[in-house]
Amino acid sequence: MATASAAKIGGGMFVPLQLIEKCVGARLVCLLDDGDEVEGTLVAHDSTCTVVLSDATAFSVARDPPETAGGAPQLTRTPVGKYATLVVNSRHIRVLVPGGLPSTS
Repeated sequence: MATASAAKIGGGMFVPLQLIEKCVGARLVCLLDDGDEVEGTLVAHDSTCTVVLSDATAFSVARDPPETAGGAPQLTRTPVGKYATLVVNSRHIRVLVPGGLPSTS
């Protein structure tokens, strides 16, 4: 029987680590506990979901107030660092987004 944390994809069941394994070599965005983000190519991961990213960029994310954004709050991603290789501890990761974030344009 599948656990509640398993995701159904293509008719089969995968546990989260299997999904992450399928993302090795692909772009991945890590949404962090402090609201910031890291984006890069997934090189490796461990059983705790700590990830190793290559060609990684760290972003500071700020929420623009609704009055300056035309009535709807907008997020502004500002690059704050570029890294050849970056290890992101699973304790700081809130969400993993395979394939990257959707384009806003």
